[in-house]
Amino acid sequence: MKKNHTLLYWRGKEDFSLKRVPTCKLEEFISSIVGKKNVAIESVGFVHPIYEKISSIDDCKVYVANPNEQA
Repeated sequence: MKKNHTLLYWRGKEDFSLKRVPTCKLEEFISSIVGKKNVAIESVGFVHPIYEKISSIDDCKVYVANPNEQA
């Protein structure tokens, strides 16, 4: 069985970090980050359930990016 993972890239106090997290653990992982969180996710077919889960996390602002749209 294939397991889905999400690649996370975030800025800590000193530097940037990169981690691969199983999608089913994404909410738990983001909740464990202390302080205000800004999350950008790419708009793909399954973005709605992920958006709903992580937008309900305290101090977490979620932005949906569409790489096909130009600013």
